[in-house]
Amino acid sequence: MREKIFALASVLTLLLTSGVAVAWGGPDGTIDTYFYADGVMPVFHDALVLDDGDYLIEKVWTAEGTVIVTQNIDLEDHSGWFSPDYTDANIDKYIMVDPGQFFCMEFDAHVEKTAMWDGTGEVFREAWLEDGTYSVVDASTLYGDASFIDNIEYNDMVEVYESVGLNRLATCDPVTPPEPLSPPTCGWC
Repeated sequence: MREKIFALASVLTLLLTSGVAVAWGGPDGTIDTYFYADGVMPVFHDALVLDDGDYLIEKVWTAEGTVIVTQNIDLEDHSGWFSPDYTDANIDKYIMVDPGQFFCMEFDAHVEKTAMWDGTGEVFREAWLEDGTYSVVDASTLYGDASFIDNIEYNDMVEVYESVGLNRLATCDPVTPPEPLSPPTCGWC
């Protein structure tokens, strides 16, 4: 009987400390974002900072043209009795920058990213440039400190897919835009 209790306690401890028990319920939270701008100085700038100091900062812009960004963030809180308190995140993002021109001046597309993590983390990034150039980066660690800086500046359309895992590896999930909210109704008008 003592062996069965010990085996059950060992399995429960393993599940709780490995995060498997938390994964059964899905993410603890999500942040879904869609941004579209067309005109002069369209800029998308966002930052995600986790409780342990891991972060991702990104800025997408052009002096004139179109910027589209769709991102899905899944967050999981790993607070528990047997594990240290930390949150992990997976960010999947699609970016399109199509710079315009003003008379004979052509503008550049800019996609700038900085990520820092301590422990497990990964950045997977694909970029397609208008001239047919394809660039892919996959940078990761299972343990240790890591920093990742990626700056794309190009004089024509740029499309980027990225998946970033902080305190876990990237999942490379397809990106889906959130549903738009319905317009507010005025009950007192």
